[in-house]
Amino acid sequence: CKVKESMLKNVYKLSDGHNIVSVICNQKTIEKIVRIMMGYVNLIEEDNINTVIMNICLYEDVYEVNDDLMTENIKLHCDKDGYVYKGEPIIINNISDNIVYKIKKNEVAVYGYAKDEYYIEIVRLIRMCFQLGLRFNGYRKLHISILSKNVTWGLVGDKGAGKTTMLLHMLNNGYYLTSNDKALISREGKCVGTCQRIGIQEYTMDKYNIQKNDAIIIGKKYYLWPIDLVNKYGTLIKKQVVLDAILVLNYQAGSDLQISEIHDVQYKKKLYDSFVCDFSDKSEMNEIGKIIIECNEWIMPNEEQDICDKLLTKRWIEVQGEFESLDIERLASYINS
Repeated sequence: CKVKESMLKNVYKLSDGHNIVSVICNQKTIEKIVRIMMGYVNLIEEDNINTVIMNICLYEDVYEVNDDLMTENIKLHCDKDGYVYKGEPIIINNISDNIVYKIKKNEVAVYGYAKDEYYIEIVRLIRMCFQLGLRFNGYRKLHISILSKNVTWGLVGDKGAGKTTMLLHMLNNGYYLTSNDKALISREGKCVGTCQRIGIQEYTMDKYNIQKNDAIIIGKKYYLWPIDLVNKYGTLIKKQVVLDAILVLNYQAGSDLQISEIHDVQYKKKLYDSFVCDFSDKSEMNEIGKIIIECNEWIMPNEEQDICDKLLTKRWIEVQGEFESLDIERLASYINS
């Protein structure tokens, strides 16, 4: 790959409070990354209390890869969005985003066009590296939204069950946001949020008076970063919490609100299997994550049963109907009583 030697680069260290990712890039790019990931990472100078889990080097305005190198490697994965080849170093050519990744032990080099705002993909890469660090320490990634104030709630439910509607309802009531879709949870019940864009339907944007010009449109949804939503509602991101209770959601427009507590452990387990741990997580970035694990010869611990058992001890509340009339503070008082 050809690199512009005139590019001014510095080494920046980002920490999620558990691990460090070292990023080599220019100041403009790191400012964009930190702005998007605000609340989830901090720029630090000292690393004596943390571990550097990955070094990422960004090469902007570069996208010239030797075709012979690509064809000599063994193809691992191919779809309409990109190609993954295994060689030394491992090359990932993500056509849809005009990005090339070169992966070695403890290091990922990224080549792309700055004008394509590829730093958004870098945010995904940094987020994934932090998730790998947490998984290595016994956390598991689960499909759950998490918000907290007097009580820390986990929101779960099927597609279209109203998780985003409830999330906005709670933010509007002053709740702190930890995770909007997926979180990493330990066997002790600690939850760490991830910086992931929040997809909102147009009618929900209108209902909650959210400015569309601040959002990125992908398909039929408007996407906002967590920091944009908490700023709108004047609340905060709380990246690490301990879960108190779980809301199982089933939004039904025009129906009266019905709330009931779930006591049956087998029913909780069925809901856990259906909504919390069974989710699609296929993407180019996850291919990269798998390859990073292989390159570093990491053995990820399996804490799934312990984490499941811990969540089943929590209080589970089923909520059906229109959520807008829900008095979340009254429900929190019931949990605390």
